[in-house]
Amino acid sequence: MKKFRFLLFLVPILILAACDSDDDGVTPPVGDTEKPYVAFIEPVNDQQVTGDMLAVRLTATDNEKVVKIELTLNMDLSPVATLTQEPWTTTIDISALPGGINSITAKAYDSAGNASNRATVSFERKVPGAFRFQFVNGAQFTFDRWDLTDGNIKDESTRRNYVSRYEAGSGSLGGETGWYRMISTDALINRVDTMLARVDAQYNVQVYGLANEMVRRFTRPLVDQGFLPNAPELPEPFWTDMIRVNDQNGNPLEPGGEWDITPAGGILIPFGLINATITMKGKYVKRGDIITVAGKDIYTWEMLISVTVEMLGNESTVPVHIWFSDDPSGQIMLQQESGAITVPIIGSFPVPGDQQELLSWN
Repeated sequence: MKKFRFLLFLVPILILAACDSDDDGVTPPVGDTEKPYVAFIEPVNDQQVTGDMLAVRLTATDNEKVVKIELTLNMDLSPVATLTQEPWTTTIDISALPGGINSITAKAYDSAGNASNRATVSFERKVPGAFRFQFVNGAQFTFDRWDLTDGNIKDESTRRNYVSRYEAGSGSLGGETGWYRMISTDALINRVDTMLARVDAQYNVQVYGLANEMVRRFTRPLVDQGFLPNAPELPEPFWTDMIRVNDQNGNPLEPGGEWDITPAGGILIPFGLINATITMKGKYVKRGDIITVAGKDIYTWEMLISVTVEMLGNESTVPVHIWFSDDPSGQIMLQQESGAITVPIIGSFPVPGDQQELLSWN
């Protein structure tokens, strides 16, 4: 009788032990230390995703059996999805993710508890109407360039090419890193211009010393023609927006916003015995058309930089229109309108206009 009672006590223990295995009922093999392998089939690196759902398809292998795959977004610690059986496919809601570059990571586990190395791919969430330009080191673009007549008509006899290329800078500049040199070469007039630019965390484009660059642009012909004795002394450069189309969270703004480009009070320019004050404002004019190039929908944005020169209470304003896209290049067209700067008593000084168009855009 005592033996029988002992067996009755032992039966539930044996039952519990038999159930103490993986969820799929497979007892882990003894001594299995081999990691499983996981890889993405979909999405692929740098894939553009235009909707709110991301389709995910994976392949996973192991010497015994893969029992689950965890998926995380943007290196978060908490999985957004856990797959427990083949096919290793799912869709993930990415509507809460910011536009631009994001990442998804997969990690597989086998029945012995071994974990794979992380597999990660980046994808670009395209938010309709959101500017997401990124500089690429070594990228090069060719533009057509014309002088404009007084009526802002292209003077075909002045047509020439100029090449603009991006070159990554190094170190901190004005307290910011991740900046690029935009080097433009106009072979016809034997001139090389360099502008320093970067994309901020919200994907707006900033230029280092934009106010100074614009002053040089307007005063250079005045120096060449003898209206100014020499180039003006300029203030210390700083980072300022050239494109402001996204808010502080990187979401699209509505057109119409304005911002200052020059410091408070403008930039003082001596014209002999008379001083001129140059002020500049930027404005987000409009979101342009969607243009399809090589099967891709490309959005355009128009900015306006208004350059105002004040002398003895008289103001002259010259508009500079700039059109941007995030693909295939940041700037696709620029038009500085022809105009004149009026100096009381002395008269007017012409400000020549020009137009630039990205060749690969045509």
